[in-house]
Amino acid sequence: MKESGSFRELLLNLIRENPGLHFREIQRRTASAVGKLDYNLYQLEREGLISSRRDGKVLRFFSIDQDSAQDRMLAFHLRNWQSRDLLIRAADSGDAGLPIPGNSKYRKNVERMAEDGILQVSDRGDTLIISVTDRDSLLKFLKKYGDSFIDSIASSIYRLLDEH
Repeated sequence: MKESGSFRELLLNLIRENPGLHFREIQRRTASAVGKLDYNLYQLEREGLISSRRDGKVLRFFSIDQDSAQDRMLAFHLRNWQSRDLLIRAADSGDAGLPIPGNSKYRKNVERMAEDGILQVSDRGDTLIISVTDRDSLLKFLKKYGDSFIDSIASSIYRLLDEH
């Protein structure tokens, strides 16, 4: 029993320091067996210490006691490389907003972030203009957790380079 308590503490600290990690990434970082990890994540969620949210085919995990609901939303979207790309570009565009084609491959991400209150969207016919709802909160979040996203960002850069 003591081992599973220590393992749960390790999991909880990992999730606190890296909000939005998915199951396989947690497994890689802890080098744990799938069954052991699944059971302990289930127990942490059942105890109300973490929450999870599905992102396509992966399940992402968040600490309940440390971050606000808005921070969990930001972490969720920043862990997705397409959403992260949009958020960073929209934050960089400032008040002018970021124009993207209305039929963009990003449309589903934009709609989900708008539903979650992360983006404001203005439909201008063939173009959507997106802007970050609370740029200051995004920047504060990135300052707090930026290091935990560096691997994700590096992966996105490599993926982009492979496309060209």
